[in-house]
Amino acid sequence: MESIRLIIAAYYGRSIYHLDIAIAFLNGFVEDEVFMRQPLGYIQPDNEHFTCKLHRSLYELKQSPRMWYSRLDIDLRRCGMKKTNSNPNVYYLRIGPSSMIHIFYIDDLFLTSFDFASISAIQNDLGREYKMTTLGLMKKFLRVQVLQTTAGILLHQIDCLEHLKLPLNELIRVQKDTKTLSTNKAPYQALVGKLHYATIIRPDIGFLASLTSRCMHKPQVLQSNAAVQIVHYLERNSSFGFWFPKREENRLYGFSGANYASDLDDRTSTRA
Repeated sequence: MESIRLIIAAYYGRSIYHLDIAIAFLNGFVEDEVFMRQPLGYIQPDNEHFTCKLHRSLYELKQSPRMWYSRLDIDLRRCGMKKTNSNPNVYYLRIGPSSMIHIFYIDDLFLTSFDFASISAIQNDLGREYKMTTLGLMKKFLRVQVLQTTAGILLHQIDCLEHLKLPLNELIRVQKDTKTLSTNKAPYQALVGKLHYATIIRPDIGFLASLTSRCMHKPQVLQSNAAVQIVHYLERNSSFGFWFPKREENRLYGFSGANYASDLDDRTSTRA
């Protein structure tokens, strides 16, 4: 998800296009000798003990992700793209004074550039190698909605947050409690997991969500109430999201927060 933020943060009036490669893992080439049993429906009579030697990767094969990455890396480099040193899933291509940025996540590919002709050229090159669907402008990814406008790009999770039907006093403090919530901790753990996923676009609940995960092994009443309050907070502010305005300046802002001896159990300090 950090790569997707990167491509949007680099937005200066460029549109982001979304491509989807069908059955991506089947495109990888097997480098080592791998054998498998004959699949059901294709077993040769009188040769049931024979095995099949793989030439292409298959889903559920441990090597498949690496094989697919190696295959796509070769094709992207053949198109003239270079991999960044900081992120192996981010590629770029210099096109005169401009540039093209390419990001892929398993079988989803994202391209952005001022030069639409160069994007079409990359699509055509990759289309000759893979069965690919052009989805147009990026609208959704990993349950994150993307709204592209002439003024900028907005990331939000309104549809995803609608499934959180159950946080928040912004000054809430989580403290260990002697009252055990329940012997069945699965519902609490599932809720905390959803809250952590929501922090992709909602960093305002990141610190509070981390507090609720401190007692996953033994959830208690106070932690449960805090998690429910976070959900209510998200419901009241479901339209919040990341806004990347169109701008020309290259300026990066950073924020951090810390408190002193705020833990009510051992008085340790915490940084958010």
